[in-house]
Amino acid sequence: MRKHVWKISLLFAALVGCAPIQRAPQVSIMDVAPAPTCKSPKLCEAMWVASQDAVTTASGMKIRLVSDSRIETFSETGYGRAYGVVTKTPTSNGYILSASFSCNRYPGCDSNRSLDTFNKLVNLQKMRMPGES
Repeated sequence: MRKHVWKISLLFAALVGCAPIQRAPQVSIMDVAPAPTCKSPKLCEAMWVASQDAVTTASGMKIRLVSDSRIETFSETGYGRAYGVVTKTPTSNGYILSASFSCNRYPGCDSNRSLDTFNKLVNLQKMRMPGES
């Protein structure tokens, strides 16, 4: 009986070792949610604060720099992590919060997926503050 258990364990280990790693499909830039925009000072402030949490969630990295118009994370350190930058740029009637992510060719990192996650998280602020725009 012991011989059979050992053989079955060895066979199982071999099969698991040969199984392909399942990765999420890459996100196309065409499928990325639109960049967050705001008009009212109250909403813009809420979205800027939310951008700090969103960039860490989307990149997997901690924040290195925050100013009135720029947020940066530390550089990516490996699998699935990205370097993120967010800028707050004035428009004719408010601000646009533009993010970009860089993966430096690490496997498991998808900069478009990070951008989509960031945009969706920050755009949630508009639903949380319904009279603002």
